[in-house]
This record gives sequence, structure tokens and C-alpha cells, in this order.
Amino acid sequence: MRCVVSKVSSAGLGLLLPLLVAVPDAEAISLPTLYSNGKICRTEFKKPHIHAANGAKADVVEAQMKAIRDWMRFTKFEYGRRWGSWAWAMGHKMTCAYDGDAQVWRCRAEAQPCKL
Repeated sequence: MRCVVSKVSSAGLGLLLPLLVAVPDAEAISLPTLYSNGKICRTEFKKPHIHAANGAKADVVEAQMKAIRDWMRFTKFEYGRRWGSWAWAMGHKMTCAYDGDAQVWRCRAEAQPCKL
């Protein structure tokens, strides 16, 4: 039986070291968790993983709808189609304020992505 041992030069190790060190922060890891209501939601070490999106329109309802659409679009992009339902999400929060300078409503939609 033949055993091959390869040597890594110091230059090669210099290229590999950033890959070994660049591990994502443990707080940034989002995992699916099953809740008692039957939903599977994204969490970060037992706390909700919240997504947020913004919308700006002249009408407050349109601004809210834009924020929700953008929340859904980003969530689907990040986790897949089944995670992008605003209706299935938990912890909905919508905040809006009127920007008099731009004469638009600025809304922010926040929620924890979930799927059934």
C-alpha cells in the first residue's frame, strides 16, 4: 500500500489561512426551528431571525405593500419560495413615517420567516 503525503509551502499556507479564519460569526447562523403552532421558523440560537425591508410611496397603504413585497422577495431569494410568505411569518411589525421633504410615506416591514 502506498501513502502519499503532500507538503504545503508557507506560500500555500498563506493562501489557505484566510479560508480557515474566515468562518462566519456564530450569531449570523440562521437555522429552522419547529414551533408548537406547527410552523418551522428561522432562528438564531433560540431567538427569532428577523428579516426587514423598506418601502416608500406617496400613499401609506402602497408604502406598506411595497415593504411587504420587498420582504417577501428578499426572503424567497435567501431561503427559497416556501419561506417567503408574509402571511406565514411570525412577529409582524410595520412602522411608517411621513417624510415631508420627499412627500412620501416610508414604511419598514419586519417579521420572522416561517414555512408550514
